[in-house]
Amino acid sequence: MESLIDRVLNRSVLKSVTAFVRGKSRAGVRPDCNDRDTSNFSVSPFSGATGDQLSEDRSLRNKIPNNSAQDADQQIGDTSSERHSDMSCENNEQYLSGNKVSSIDLKCQSKIAHYSARLRDIDTQELDIILMDKRFRDLLVESTDEAEQASHLQSLDDIQEPFDQCRQERSSRNEKPQYWRGEMTLPETTMFRDLKEVLETNHLLEEDSDSESGVQGDTMDYEAQESHRNESDLSLSELERQELEVEREAVKQYVKDSHFRLQDARDKVENWKTYCNKQYEQFQEIQAVGRMEDSKTELDIRLVKEGQKATREYIEAEEALSGANRYAREFGVVLDPMDQTSDFFDRNDDGYVESMDIEAIANVDRGRVQKWMEQERGSPTLPATSDEWECQTVDVSDSVSVVMEQVATGRDRKRIDRWRSMCEMLKAETNGEEKDN
Repeated sequence: MESLIDRVLNRSVLKSVTAFVRGKSRAGVRPDCNDRDTSNFSVSPFSGATGDQLSEDRSLRNKIPNNSAQDADQQIGDTSSERHSDMSCENNEQYLSGNKVSSIDLKCQSKIAHYSARLRDIDTQELDIILMDKRFRDLLVESTDEAEQASHLQSLDDIQEPFDQCRQERSSRNEKPQYWRGEMTLPETTMFRDLKEVLETNHLLEEDSDSESGVQGDTMDYEAQESHRNESDLSLSELERQELEVEREAVKQYVKDSHFRLQDARDKVENWKTYCNKQYEQFQEIQAVGRMEDSKTELDIRLVKEGQKATREYIEAEEALSGANRYAREFGVVLDPMDQTSDFFDRNDDGYVESMDIEAIANVDRGRVQKWMEQERGSPTLPATSDEWECQTVDVSDSVSVVMEQVATGRDRKRIDRWRSMCEMLKAETNGEEKDN
């Protein structure tokens, strides 16, 4: 059986209205349509009637009273038909005034509420995952057992998958509420447009002042309904905007916490020599009174392990801050000035962005650079005589952190490696194109 929305969209209902207006119906024209009032049509495209009810309504046209009819039984049937027509007109007026809701409206409202609720659930899940990620990272910093650290790292990897799923589901459902809002207004808009076209074609639009005032009143009521609906949508958008602001504030706080964590780890590494000196002073004081059972070698081993742990925490804090900044950029969060690191890489509105690096590399005169490098071939020569210098045993606290000194894995070194990687990638692509040609 053809549904209501299908009958509206394929204009089968409007065709019936057109045929009725033009007088091409099998039963003739109804007398009650002489006043050219569209509310007297017994078939309403939004009345929610089924196909059987529509056929039954069409059959009622055969029962229209005839001025020449003299049969009393026929007059009784005509009275019943008029009551049915009045009921249909009443339903029509209730729908157009907004007092009655059609099945398509109920379906669209249900869809809008469903998708809006699901988007709110996704927002809550993302916020929970962010807080959970922060909690696991704090536990990772506080934990001293390697097994616990491995467990926390595994937990961090596990929560990444549901977070990615939430992001994908959000992108696929963001446009759904707006789509169903359009579907809810489509039948009504289509019906009014086509009905006006039918009435204009058959010269049934009244031109007197009373009719114009009535049409103007109906238009004002329709515009008032649309305005009320837009206000509801605006309220929903405002609520979603407020929830988005709460999430952005949570992301900002997460970035700040990552900064504080990195600062603590950096201070611990930078002040490592002072910490070791205090440990040795305490060791000598306790050993002087004979209360120290451990040897200096055992103390050195313990300090080496603590130094390795401090360096590892520093590396993890850097990676956590880098991930937090990357997530903040993807989320559209503009960081505060205190959240900047250096070289204007953290904000899109400062300096040039990293995506311009590839373009800069492509514009380099590689032939000139290669020619210059070939001129400087050979090994450097060593001086004939060497300088005299003294050496001494290096204390355990005198070791240099490659992270702190930015020598091998620091921020500058990472940028050098990233630049070199892009150069090699561009070179490989160029060689591949040359081979293809």
